[in-house]
Amino acid sequence: TKYALSEAAPIQMLLMRTALAVLLLAPLALIYERRLFPDRRDLLVAVLMGLTGVAGNNLCFFNAVKNTTLTNTAIIFATSPMITSVLAALFLDEKLTPRRMAGIVLALCGTILLLCNGNLSILHSLTLNKGDLYELGAAFLCSVMTILGRKIRYSSSLSVTLCNMF
Repeated sequence: TKYALSEAAPIQMLLMRTALAVLLLAPLALIYERRLFPDRRDLLVAVLMGLTGVAGNNLCFFNAVKNTTLTNTAIIFATSPMITSVLAALFLDEKLTPRRMAGIVLALCGTILLLCNGNLSILHSLTLNKGDLYELGAAFLCSVMTILGRKIRYSSSLSVTLCNMF
């Protein structure tokens, strides 16, 4: 992605990635479901998922990769499960149990350890910049898409994913 962004703007990367996904998913949707779009009762939520999780998330991600380190990008995106859990507690009435939070914190710590090769002193040299804010936006928008996806009731994941690409 970093190399591709040196050759193309974030919006071009988003359009290329989306076009490729549509070219691959459309024939599958027609073959297996005989439809390209989700049930009309799920259409609004599917479109909102596309705006947040595909367009917004990817634009934020591509801008983040252009403006910050890949280590920062990975560490910040690893907060997504925590953001999703908080949003689920707020909007879906899911319980934010100590066990769930402990699992999220443990996973986040493991991700950080892996990215730092076990050398936590690397964290002291990390600097924050506008790319980090873009990545935090990407993590948030990915979480919003996940929460919206829980509202889909009448459509398959294939038709919803394809709709997200439009």
